[in-house]
Parts: sequence; structure tokens; C-alpha cells
Amino acid sequence: MKVRIHRDISKHILEACEGRLNIKIHPSWFSLGSIYPDCSHQRIMRIHEIGAAGNMVGRMIRRFCGKSLYSGQCLSRWRSLRLGIIIHYVCDFLCYAHTVGFDGNLMEHRAYEEEQGALTQSPRIKELCSFYGVESSHELIIMLGTVIREREPDSFSPSDDLDYALAVGTELAYAMLRICMGGSARTPLRYRMPVVGSYLMKRASSLI
Repeated sequence: MKVRIHRDISKHILEACEGRLNIKIHPSWFSLGSIYPDCSHQRIMRIHEIGAAGNMVGRMIRRFCGKSLYSGQCLSRWRSLRLGIIIHYVCDFLCYAHTVGFDGNLMEHRAYEEEQGALTQSPRIKELCSFYGVESSHELIIMLGTVIREREPDSFSPSDDLDYALAVGTELAYAMLRICMGGSARTPLRYRMPVVGSYLMKRASSLI
């Protein structure tokens, strides 16, 4: 997918998530994350296909969901960037030119993306999947893989790919943020009570 398309999809996802949850995503860093893999070493080091990058994306989802997020909180720049990177890869996984079913060469790959980039209409949010009720990153990763791998072959086209990317990306980001706001995520270090050992307890008692 073209950089412009990734930016456009990320904007729609940000608006959808902030409209459904009482949180704020840093817009500039989220947008940067949505194009970062195409503008950095990851463009060369990682093939943007689920077989090559799926495990890495799964680890990123697991780490992201492992930290708490509270209602009314603004997502940090770093986490906004990471969320954008995750969404970038998932959007590419849903593009036909990045699937195992695409047997064209590099020129045909670029031609497919050029046709996609020439589309004038914006992608539409459709009810193509739902991660409703998912309470853990492990379950979310499994369901995401199922959605990507079990997509019907005749549903691929330059315009349909964009609709799928927006729909799945929105549901994924929403589910990840919701898990962070639930009880399964780890409380940030600055909010945890310090663990005081017996030695420190004795020292404190002797000073009283």
C-alpha cells in the first residue's frame, strides 16, 4: 500500500477509536507509525507478509496489551507510534499483493499498488469482523490470524483491500486499547506499590 493510503486509513482508525473509547491517541506519532515500516530499515529487513512478519506483529500486540491504560488518558508518543506500526503491518497483510496467493513479480506488485493508489474514493468501514468479547492479547492474536488467513479469495481487489484494512485495523486497535483498559493489563511501574523486604522493614522499625 502507498504511504498516502496508510496515512488515510490511520486517520479513520484514530477517529473511530477515540469515538468509542474515552482515550486520546497522539495523532502525529500514530500517523508516523502507520508509515514507519515503509520509511525505515524495516522495509528491507521485513517482508510485509503474515508468514514473514506475523510472529513479530504478534509479539508487538502482546507487549502493547501488557500495559494498562486508564479512561481519559492520552496514549504516549511511543505507544502511539507502536500502535501505528502494528496497524501498518496488518493493513499490508490484507493487501492482495502481500499475500501468498499473489504470484506476480515485483513490477506486477508495484502495478497493483499503483492501481490502488489511483483510487479516489475513501475506504469504507464495513462489518467484516469483530473481536467483541476478546479479553486477552493471546486470544486476540489467534482471532486476527484467523480473519486474515480465512479471507475469501474472491474478496481481493484494490478497493476491497482498503475496506478490509480499515475494518480489521479499526477492530484490532479498538480491541487492543480495550484490553489495556481492562484488568488483564499490567499496571504501569509508576503506579505500583513498592515491594518492601524483611531487611528494609527491620531497618525502618529500628529508626522509629
